[in-house]
Amino acid sequence: MKIDHTGYLVRDMEKALAQFEALGYTRDTDIIEDSATRNVALCFLHNGAVRIELVSPLHNGRPSVVDATLQRQGDGPYHICYQLEQPMEDALTDLRRQGWLVVTPPEEAVAFGGRRVAFLFRLGVGLIELVEADDETV
Repeated sequence: MKIDHTGYLVRDMEKALAQFEALGYTRDTDIIEDSATRNVALCFLHNGAVRIELVSPLHNGRPSVVDATLQRQGDGPYHICYQLEQPMEDALTDLRRQGWLVVTPPEEAVAFGGRRVAFLFRLGVGLIELVEADDETV
């Protein structure tokens, strides 16, 4: 597995974008809205080889999957995403054997063009995201 990006949880997407752009980050995408499954706004940026994803709840009156985490820990680093070099099911089996807990089973992600993602947690490490490799990187 290789690191795809680090996710940052933010309350205010526009404010966070301005702050990261002032640090030299460049947008890779427009703001992506995932209102159907997660109710979040996402935006990918990079600075050199470092790629980040800003994650913010959509402020539409509906609950978001990140509301509780944002309330508990506030803005800041949220997860590290790893791009898989093996089938998702094989990676999940291996990681479960190593003590990882699957928080969100594999599901298609708007931000990755329908490729599946899964979230896992392990005490002492925290939250990680797995994303299926795209055809260009396999």
